[in-house]
Amino acid sequence: MAKPKEKLNLTTPLLFNGCILSLNEDSIALCQKGQGKKIDVINVNSPKQGYVEQRACGAYVASIC
Repeated sequence: MAKPKEKLNLTTPLLFNGCILSLNEDSIALCQKGQGKKIDVINVNSPKQGYVEQRACGAYVASIC
């Protein structure tokens, strides 16, 4: 089974690979679905884990851009 086919048009954006794909008059835009909102300031006194998590989120956003 597969999902029903969807068609990209000016009024209906598509969810694609964790992003929002939208059609403008003369271009196609690819935007993050909300991953950028997960990036936060880290506490310098916290363990290294917080830094690693935030760096991974930033690297993911950068790879999509």
